[in-house]
Amino acid sequence: MLNEVSPYPKSVSTGHATNTNRKITGFQVLTGTPFMDKVKAQVQNKKEKENRKSVRAQKQVQRAILQYESDAEPLEDFTQDIVDDDDSDAACLYCNELYSKSKPGEHWVCCQLCKRWSHTLCAGVAARTKVFKCELCTDK
Repeated sequence: MLNEVSPYPKSVSTGHATNTNRKITGFQVLTGTPFMDKVKAQVQNKKEKENRKSVRAQKQVQRAILQYESDAEPLEDFTQDIVDDDDSDAACLYCNELYSKSKPGEHWVCCQLCKRWSHTLCAGVAARTKVFKCELCTDK
C-alpha cells in the first residue's frame, strides 16, 4: 500500500549505456610483454588487411585502364583525314592554331556535328575520346 502511494525511487541514468556484452579479461599489466605483444599483433594484422585492400584496389584500377585502352581507338587514325586535304588546313576551334603548325604528338579531336577540329587540351577532353561534341554544338 505504501509502495503504491510512494514508490521506491528509480536510479537516474547518467547517459552512459551499460555494456553487458563486454568481454571480461581479468587483471592485466598494460605495459607487460604478453599484453604488448597482443596489441602489436592486432595493429600488424590491421595494417596487413589495409595493405591487401589497397593492392586489390590498385589492381582493379590497372585492369580498368587496360580495358579502356584496349577498347579505345587511336586518335592518329582520325587526324590523317586532315593531313590528306592539301587545299585546306584545319584550325583549332578554340585557339585558331593551324594543324600544320601544331607540335608533333598533340592530339586533335573532331566535333561529330559541325565537323570542326580542336586540340584535346583546348576542348578539355581526354586524348582517346571517341565521341566529341563541341561547346558551340551543345548550346544549340
